[in-house]
Amino acid sequence: DEATRLSNSKININDDKWFLEFSELIGEVKSSVKTSEDTITDFDKLGNDIIPEFVEFCQNNIIDRRTPMVTSKLTQFSSFVYRRKESIKNLIKFLDFYYSKYNESKEVIEKTLITYEN
Repeated sequence: DEATRLSNSKININDDKWFLEFSELIGEVKSSVKTSEDTITDFDKLGNDIIPEFVEFCQNNIIDRRTPMVTSKLTQFSSFVYRRKESIKNLIKFLDFYYSKYNESKEVIEKTLITYEN
């Protein structure tokens, strides 16, 4: 939307530092964390690298009228990434718990079979 607005105005896109920095960040997100148009796979990179870069961008451009919109979306996205990472951690804990129970049961069955065979 901003590129369209700028191209329809008398402002040269290449002179708009905010727009150039923002475009660079968006390009980095698209190239580094997406495996297809609809799938984001690298949540660690998002949480550890990309989101902090956007936070820094917003802090450095706080007086630009476009920054609050980015800050709002960044807050929503950060929450989504955190919830997603927590869901994955919980799934891993769940699987680890049931895997350990499987191993315990397997040991009991094997001991029972050995005792029975003797």
